[in-house]
Amino acid sequence: MYIAPAFIKGNRKIWRIGLIFILAGTLIFIPIAVMSQGEVEVFTITDVNTEAFPLVRLQVAARDTSGASVDILSDANFLVLEDGVELPVISVESVEAGVRLAFVIGPGDGVLHTGVSLASVYDAAREHIQTFILGRPWMVAGVDEVTILVQEGTSTVILAPMGDDPQEIGEILTGYIPPPDYGFSRSPKYGDFTRAALEHGLDELLYSAGGELKPQALVIFTPGVRADLADVAERAINVGIPIHVILTRPKETHYWDEALRPLAEVTGGKFIALYEVEGLEQLFESLTAPRGEYIVSFRSTSSSPSVREVALELNRAGQIYQAFSQYSVELENPQVEIISLGGGSLITRQGQEEPGTPAEAVPTFIIVEAEVSWGDEYPRSLGQARLLVDDITVAQSQVVDGRVEFAWDIRSYQIEGQVPAELKVRVEDELGIPGISSPVTIAIEYIPPPATGFKPTESMLVYVALGVALVAVALAVFLFFNRSRLVPAIQQAGENIIDFVERVTGRRTALIARAYLVPLEGFDKLPSKPYEIYGTTAIGRSRRHADLLFHINDEDSPISRLHCTILDEDDHFTIRDEDSTNGTLVNDEKLPPLEPLMLQDGDVIDVAPLERGGLRFLFQLARPDGQPPGMDDDIRRTRPRRIVDQSS
Repeated sequence: MYIAPAFIKGNRKIWRIGLIFILAGTLIFIPIAVMSQGEVEVFTITDVNTEAFPLVRLQVAARDTSGASVDILSDANFLVLEDGVELPVISVESVEAGVRLAFVIGPGDGVLHTGVSLASVYDAAREHIQTFILGRPWMVAGVDEVTILVQEGTSTVILAPMGDDPQEIGEILTGYIPPPDYGFSRSPKYGDFTRAALEHGLDELLYSAGGELKPQALVIFTPGVRADLADVAERAINVGIPIHVILTRPKETHYWDEALRPLAEVTGGKFIALYEVEGLEQLFESLTAPRGEYIVSFRSTSSSPSVREVALELNRAGQIYQAFSQYSVELENPQVEIISLGGGSLITRQGQEEPGTPAEAVPTFIIVEAEVSWGDEYPRSLGQARLLVDDITVAQSQVVDGRVEFAWDIRSYQIEGQVPAELKVRVEDELGIPGISSPVTIAIEYIPPPATGFKPTESMLVYVALGVALVAVALAVFLFFNRSRLVPAIQQAGENIIDFVERVTGRRTALIARAYLVPLEGFDKLPSKPYEIYGTTAIGRSRRHADLLFHINDEDSPISRLHCTILDEDDHFTIRDEDSTNGTLVNDEKLPPLEPLMLQDGDVIDVAPLERGGLRFLFQLARPDGQPPGMDDDIRRTRPRRIVDQSS
């Protein structure tokens, strides 16, 4: 409705009400980040961020037919697959990805052709661009990026380089004064000025540093052009950049828009004649509509060095959408270094005065510290770290903030003189990638306590030795004449002592075998007799660590120095793998390291897998008289608990 100025002046109340409505209408157009509720037309992965690997962040765009971002948080489910393996989605969050725009201001084919000067075009363009960045700002500082170019004839001036600071861009826009048109009043050929302006605008969008992955668009203010711009249109289509044309003329014309309307339509842009509209609010709304995107996070479980294929599936109201991408990371093994002990260190254990034992010599424990670092700059979770001494696990501990500390029990080092020990620390990350430190060789020396009290002379020792010899002879004569009464008592006492020692130490002290290991496979020549088990028995290839030895001089043997131990538990036997390199199997089931398993009569034990050169035994309990059960003894011989397919 038209209201005469005289009526407004005569009614201040109505004028004030009208002003309120105008202000309210202005506020309505202040941009708010609102997602479309329409159907998803475009679903794509725009970026894969691996800076915090194994945490992977996929940046995802979901847009409707108009290009506006679609709200998919409220009613959608996501599924992530990496190299075909389904992985749980950790989080989905919306993010302001921003837009990247180039505003181009040009003279068209020149003032002598179009009748409109560059200064007139610039004044109109400046007003609308100021509205976009500062007036009723659609531009979000620090998120959106804008560049402004002015075409001065054949020269393109980058008035405001690509940036995300609206204040700075506004100051540059206000401070520029267009030059007179006499230097470019007429284009040498129709379209030359405009073609150069558009090409430079596309270059700025494609090659300026910044958010190259953001949605992009070009807006050109021009008084008109009479030329075929198919080459520019083809380039814009190929790179997916729409061109919006603002015909900047004071009066309606159909002569100067014939080449510009098709340019906007084929590239997916809009054609707007300023003489037909009051503002560019609808254009600005469409330019910023694709700003919203999503971050879908998941945690990779793969250590593959190859390119990884990622598939993201969106299920929205029963409709399935898929997006695909790929990425690669170069992973290195965790770097481990022992920092508390240097090579060649000597640890001295000082024996204590009586009644102290060598085991009580101090120190009894050593603290070993190590650091874990990441050369690939991708920190990952770590499991239990292990301290290896001469390749045998002696302690385990958790890595905390890149450091691990072990308490190493050295009470077993009771030999006088220096005993060397090679230390390593081994870790394994969440992807199964191992890391092991360089070996550190140290020595441990046990020093017995100093002698104290009375010291006999040499002559005294001679007399004592003669006295002991006479007592021994007299005792022998006594025992000879009383042997019929003393022998049974001595035998009983010996059995009692053996039983006591066996219970305390768990070592082989029984007079008769309690079990047998019958060789089955893996031997160059099958032994004719089974191996006797008297009590707790360690199996391996090192004389220092094992009781039952195999492959003693074979450094390439699959059997470790200390491979496994059969434990005498008084009323039954168990077997424990000592964290060996190739493992121990019972009835084809691999034992977890350092966890004992109860043995049954007839179990089949593999000391390392047969295919790697291991040995296979049949475990049999002995008869009460200590003899192995005969091959035809149906009472003692039993089958393994799980039937083994002999055909494979």
